[in-house]
Amino acid sequence: NPTNPGTPIYENTTGDARSVYISGNYVYLADGSSGLAVINISNPTNPGTPTYENTTGNAYGVYVSGNYVYLADGSSGLAVINISNPTNPGTPVYEDTTDNARGVYVSGDNAYLADGSSGLAVIDISNPTNPGTPIYKNTTGNTYGVYVSGNYAYLADGSSGLAVIKITVPIAPGTPIYEVTDRSAIKVYVSGDYAYIADFTSGLAVIDISDPTNPGTPFTEDTDGSAYGVYVSGDYAYIADFDSGLAVIDISDPTNPGTPFTEDTDGSAIGVCVSGDYA
Repeated sequence: NPTNPGTPIYENTTGDARSVYISGNYVYLADGSSGLAVINISNPTNPGTPTYENTTGNAYGVYVSGNYVYLADGSSGLAVINISNPTNPGTPVYEDTTDNARGVYVSGDNAYLADGSSGLAVIDISNPTNPGTPIYKNTTGNTYGVYVSGNYAYLADGSSGLAVIKITVPIAPGTPIYEVTDRSAIKVYVSGDYAYIADFTSGLAVIDISDPTNPGTPFTEDTDGSAYGVYVSGDYAYIADFDSGLAVIDISDPTNPGTPFTEDTDGSAIGVCVSGDYA
């Protein structure tokens, strides 16, 4: 029942869990200075003991595609780890970027990274064991999050809000188009004709992207904390709301988001992912 979230169940990690991705019976965490943490959640009410694979940077973002996990590894750029056996992750392979990689999204043969002051970085991963040289498209803000949908990359671009970049030709990204938000765009999730932004102290911002070349004016719903992460499932947006834990917002009408329902957590919620009946 999204309007009445249950009591949290915890499994601690040795780092600072910043981002989360669920695939099958495992949750993959970008665990800060501890790199990748993998936890068995075949029984979500009793998560397993974490398995780690350390990285040379600080892991901020995570994405799973096939037998590989892709980490936005801060000052080390992109880290690629074989997870064909999730209980024994492989040695990371790196491709550095010019700034600090904070978010990652994989689409087709390319990894798209939110690379801070360098904007968007695109890396060919057709051979995951030998990633290609990054191609960049700078933005006016500091890029923290990225989501790819269709022929466009949507960036959470800090003080510049939402940046939309055409990637029909990934090796030649288009000129960014912007829609400023109230505060600082930290993460972005695209569902249907809307982009959902975790907008720091302004909570959730919803932007019509039915025409990606002309994003609409944001609709905002504030939260009790500071929105650092966002995930959309069905008629609800789930917000990692830092000191306020999880915030759940009805978006059945995206132009009029509902009042948040909150479930506090012991730590500071930075990332969120939904799978089945669990966040």
